[in-house]
Amino acid sequence: MPKKTIKEMSAWERRHFSLQAKTFHAVLVGALILGIVALITGLGLYVYSLSHEYVQSAFELTKNASNVMGNVVDVSSSCRKTIDIYQSIPEEDREVQDEEYFKKFTEVTEGPNYGTIMEVLRDFKGNSGVNDIFIGIYNREDNHLIYVADPDTNRPCHTGTWEEVRRKEVDKFLGWNGKGIPYEVTYTEKYGWLCTTGTPVYAKDGSISGFVLADVSMTEFLHGMRNFVLQYIIATAITVFLLGFFLSNHIRKEMVEPINSIAGAAVEYAKDKRSGSSGQTRHFEDLGIETGDEIENLYLTLSDMERDLADGVSEIVFEDSYECRQGKGKDRYRASPRHPHPGGYASEHLPAFP
Repeated sequence: MPKKTIKEMSAWERRHFSLQAKTFHAVLVGALILGIVALITGLGLYVYSLSHEYVQSAFELTKNASNVMGNVVDVSSSCRKTIDIYQSIPEEDREVQDEEYFKKFTEVTEGPNYGTIMEVLRDFKGNSGVNDIFIGIYNREDNHLIYVADPDTNRPCHTGTWEEVRRKEVDKFLGWNGKGIPYEVTYTEKYGWLCTTGTPVYAKDGSISGFVLADVSMTEFLHGMRNFVLQYIIATAITVFLLGFFLSNHIRKEMVEPINSIAGAAVEYAKDKRSGSSGQTRHFEDLGIETGDEIENLYLTLSDMERDLADGVSEIVFEDSYECRQGKGKDRYRASPRHPHPGGYASEHLPAFP
């Protein structure tokens, strides 16, 4: 808040600290706060709904693929053979995943089920928008995900390929109770953010022997979220500007201009009184303010005040003139300069009486 009075301010300072400018700033700040809160809320809802849609579609894809494969081949036997071979290999020999290591899984890849499994997985991958759909096994002993069949040609994961995953992901999938959707979002240097979801492959005894898993890239999701934020920011900025513009104009017409007109009339009223002019007696009444609020009440009060003062002065002048004509005012107006009249006028400033 400036220390200058409004009369000491420059024209620019008056515009900057005017009621209209303060209103615009208040609207701007309020709208920005409201916009940020709405952005956070809207973004949260957008992220939840879109991510749920991505995960739901990928999960349904794995369910359909599992049902199709379950009707034509025994997927659980391929999973069981893969984990048996993996566990039979010494831990130090698993560290090097070379050609000799993958040859140990020939029994699975040359089995009667493998070709059909790969064909079904290729068909589902080609007809969907997922990055990959494959069969894998979560091994709780070492927190590894072991690949059984993967049709992706961009990153060939041969049968027996393993990768380390977080314990949280292993427990989430192996502990799934059939309610909701099991999924895990992870970041990889090669593929960025990936969401993995899947459907269990059950053995004949009801135990989980593996999973039909699908990887969904979050890149498109992040692009969509970025576009949403950009569009929202642009829409919020336009809304804030228009709201501030129209509201400040409304304040200018309904408050600023009436107040300024009252202030201008007060200046003219004081100027006329100092100059002794008695011609204009409707400084306030001629403003014609009709705002229907406290400003109009102030205008009416000042109009009544000016009219009452004018009537009072007229009555005083009439009475004094009458008394002067009757010779009753001589003594009152013959006060010496050292003893001024109680009304504030010295005799030297008043006309002499006979």
